[in-house]
Amino acid sequence: MLGSRVRLNSTWAPVELVSGPDGVIDIGDGVFVNYGSMVSAHERVKIGSQVMIGNYCIIADTEIPGIGDPSGRPPTTPCPVEIGNGAWLAARVTVLPGSRIGAGAIIAAGSVVSGEIPAGSVAGGIPARILRRE
Repeated sequence: MLGSRVRLNSTWAPVELVSGPDGVIDIGDGVFVNYGSMVSAHERVKIGSQVMIGNYCIIADTEIPGIGDPSGRPPTTPCPVEIGNGAWLAARVTVLPGSRIGAGAIIAAGSVVSGEIPAGSVAGGIPARILRRE
């Protein structure tokens, strides 16, 4: 499901939206996804409105993003991912299965998100930790 004014920038490398047979990718209004990024859902990936996703980000609800085997079955058990309204993921951020990023949160470049990042906070690192709370 794509909201209104969603922009997928594939200028330098393709943006991939991949879902399995039962997967749902729900992208809100005004979302920007930069080149080389992948969103993969075997169960559910929900991206809120006005979210900005930097280049070469990976957002997946399974440990191995993409279709996996030819049947479309997930290679591992899926865990839904949710990104709140107005969040910003800088370049090369990886969002692991089961992660939740709160509204207005900012994730620093190259970070790996595992678990929950509260709304309005700034997080970074591998794994991403809270650097500042607003």
